[in-house]
Amino acid sequence: MMRSLYSGVTGLRNQQVKMDVIGNNIANVGTAGFKKSRVVFSDKLYQANRGASAPSDTKGGTNPMSVGLGTALFSIDQIHTPYAASMTNRLTDMALDGDGYFIVKQSGGSTVYTRSGAFVIDEYNNLVTVNGEFVQGWLADEDGNFNTNPTRMENINITAYQNMAPKATTEMIMEGNLSSALEAQAAGFNMATDAPDDENVVIILKDFYDSLGNKNSLSYRFFKTGPDTWACDLSLDPTFPDNGGTGYTAVTPPAAAAFTSAGGETFRIENIIFGTDGKIDPTVAGAVTSINVTYDNTAVSGADIVNFSINLEDILQYNSQSNIDVGRQNGNSAGILTSRNVGADGIMLGTYDNGFSRPMFQVAIASFKNAEGLQQIGNSSWQESANSGDPQIGIPGSGSRGAIMPGYLEMSNVDLAEEFTEMIVTQRGFSANSRIITVSDEMLQELVNIKR
Repeated sequence: MMRSLYSGVTGLRNQQVKMDVIGNNIANVGTAGFKKSRVVFSDKLYQANRGASAPSDTKGGTNPMSVGLGTALFSIDQIHTPYAASMTNRLTDMALDGDGYFIVKQSGGSTVYTRSGAFVIDEYNNLVTVNGEFVQGWLADEDGNFNTNPTRMENINITAYQNMAPKATTEMIMEGNLSSALEAQAAGFNMATDAPDDENVVIILKDFYDSLGNKNSLSYRFFKTGPDTWACDLSLDPTFPDNGGTGYTAVTPPAAAAFTSAGGETFRIENIIFGTDGKIDPTVAGAVTSINVTYDNTAVSGADIVNFSINLEDILQYNSQSNIDVGRQNGNSAGILTSRNVGADGIMLGTYDNGFSRPMFQVAIASFKNAEGLQQIGNSSWQESANSGDPQIGIPGSGSRGAIMPGYLEMSNVDLAEEFTEMIVTQRGFSANSRIITVSDEMLQELVNIKR
C-alpha cells in the first residue's frame, strides 16, 4: 500500500486534535483565569532509501534519502502568560497582577491551584471559590500579626473577626514636632507651683481604653524649660488643675503618673532633652524617653487598672510648626464588623463600628518553577505534576508572586483573532490531508486498472 495514505491519515487525525484544542480555547474565551493551549506537531519516523556516503578522491559524497511516514502530535502546551483583568467591584473578587496561583483545598483534602479569584464568603464565614472549595491563607492574631510560614496555612474563616473584643491600652507612641521657635519659660518659673505661659505651650488630648473598652481621655501639655529641654503635664482634666492650689505633682520616671477616677490633679514630667540634631537625646543623664501612666477606675467601671507607657523617642524639635500627636495607641473599645476591604498584599482589613480597623486574614499565593508543567483538572484549576516543581508559597507581591488586584477578575488569555486564524489553517490542513488520501486512492485505482 502507498505510504502517502498513512501519512494523510496521521495528518487528518492530528488536525482533528488541533481543532479540538482550538474549540476548547474558543469555548473558554469568557472563563476567568483560563489559560489557552496550543498544539505542536512534529514529523514522524522516516524509512531510509539510501544512506549517506563520504566523499573520496575519485568520487563525491552522497546524501541520505528517506521517506517520512507522516506527522505526530509533539505536544499540547499550556500558555500561562498573565492576562488583563476586568473590574467587577465585588469585594471578594481578586486577580493576580503577575505570576502565581491562589491555593485552594478541595472537600477531599487535596490541594489545587487556580488563577480564578471569584471568591465568596459563605454562610459559615469561610472564604471559598464559587464551587465551595476553601481558599488558603493565614489568619491574623489579636495584635494583627501574621505567621506566614507555609506550614501554618489554613482555611480562611472570619467568624472570630465579626466582633472586636475590648483591649486595654498598654502603649502610646508620640510622634511629630515640638517647635524650637517657642519661648522657654521666663526666669523664676517655679516647676512645683507655676502654670506655663499659655502662648508657648502645645496641648493635645488623646484617648486610652481599659479592659472593658471604656474610653478615657488624657491631656498633654508640653512647654519649654530651656533651649533644648521640655516638660510635659499630664491630666485627666484638660484645664490641668494644680491640685487644689497646692501645685503640680512631679513624677520622675520610671515612677508612674497614677490617676484615679477623680482625676483632679496634674502630674509634671521634666527633662525631655533634645540634641543638636533635633532628636531626643537618651544619652544625657536623667533624660526622659518614656512616661508611665496608671489609671485606677475599678470602683466605678469594674475594669482592671490600666497601665501603659508613653514612648517619646520619635518626637522631634525643629524650627517648624508644632504638630505633635499620638502616632499609635494599642487599645480599643468593643466593636461590631461593619465593612471589609482587601489590599494589594492580600490582607483583608475589617472596619468596626467603634472606629477601629484590624487585619483579619492574608491570602496565600503559590508560584512554580515550571508553571506549564501543571496538570489541568478542570474547574479552572491545576495540580502539581512531576515536572512543575514544588509550590513556592508566600505572600502576594513577594518573590516572583504577583500582587492582588481587589475587585477584579483575570480574563481568559484566549485571543479570538489568533484562534480563528489557526482554525482556518487547521481547516486547510485537514482538507489538504484528505486530498492526499483521495489522490492516493486514485493512483491505486489506476494501478488496478492496468490489469484490465
